[in-house]
Amino acid sequence: MISLSEKNDYQKLIEQIFVYKKGIFKPIREEERYGIDKFEWEIVELNKGKKVKLGSRDAEVFKPGQYEIKRIKPHIKGLKETWASGTVLKSNASGKFFNDYISSRVGRDGLGCLYKAYGIGEDGLGYRYFTGPKREGATKGKFYSGVPLERVRQLQEGNAVKLKSITNFYNFAGAFGNCRHEGGVELRSGKKPEILLKKIIEIATKEREIVLDFFVGTGTTCAVAHKMGRQYIGIEQLDYGKNSAFIRLKNVIAGDATGISSEVGWKGGGSFVYMELKEWNEEYISEVKKADTARKLLKIYEKMKKESFFRYDINLSKFDEKDFEKLPLKDQKQVICDCLDKNHLYVNLSEIDDSTYKVSAEDKKLNKEFYKTVV
Repeated sequence: MISLSEKNDYQKLIEQIFVYKKGIFKPIREEERYGIDKFEWEIVELNKGKKVKLGSRDAEVFKPGQYEIKRIKPHIKGLKETWASGTVLKSNASGKFFNDYISSRVGRDGLGCLYKAYGIGEDGLGYRYFTGPKREGATKGKFYSGVPLERVRQLQEGNAVKLKSITNFYNFAGAFGNCRHEGGVELRSGKKPEILLKKIIEIATKEREIVLDFFVGTGTTCAVAHKMGRQYIGIEQLDYGKNSAFIRLKNVIAGDATGISSEVGWKGGGSFVYMELKEWNEEYISEVKKADTARKLLKIYEKMKKESFFRYDINLSKFDEKDFEKLPLKDQKQVICDCLDKNHLYVNLSEIDDSTYKVSAEDKKLNKEFYKTVV
């Protein structure tokens, strides 16, 4: 992912996306039709070749003039030409065979030879053709393979497809520059375009699978998951007000036309469940922020002493000192908020029956259904 600047010869910023998974992550790749367009070669043996051993395999060597390689109309019986070079020499069985047994035979057999090695391939031919280097100093060659038998069967049944490679570079510069108003919500810094999330979600999930976003923000991930037919869970602690994920998902259901909507044919519909954690210490923090006098703050503090959870390492006697009232209001608020134990911002599920928290029967029933447990 990169933000491109036309004035720079070399881009200063490239953003990386890291994927983590327990075990091995296997991406979902796009499919495309498997064709025989590249199977456009035919090799004709004009004379018998010299029998040799290449490793443990029987083989024949044909000198220049003893064979002919012809280009033909693509055919299911044709051969595909592949260069034996680069990563092919290590990642492909035929490439490895060329590297191990053929590339070094120039001094023995000469340039421009054709090699027919038996017992290689999945195309049913029973052999594979290789061509050695054709000029002095060269080390590269080619090999010729037929349509694999499994592909032949698929072609005959009409369901031959292959997986596309996943590129490691995407240019979303334009999308980043125009995503500010996507979903009917705004976020000036850090907002990601829907097209980026679409790419990530389609690589990692299938329809109806669950997408989890721990930091929802303005809800881009959930909005894209909704439009793509995925289930999703979103979690957020900050209050974005009119730019919240709640507002955005309502817009999506109403038929939001921004982002990936036209690409996926989104017309609206669906539903989502929205719930808030029951506040405890968080509620007192909100009250502290709203207070506009030291007297009100101390009144809130008296209430906190009866109901809230304080940090174990805080000396509460400081609030009985007159020095507290001499502090600016902003600092007074900070002192009180710092006393609260942030592990108790919300009511834990395990405490749902504690009368202190006054959890309603309706909320208890909702939690039992949501967590599918007896609480």
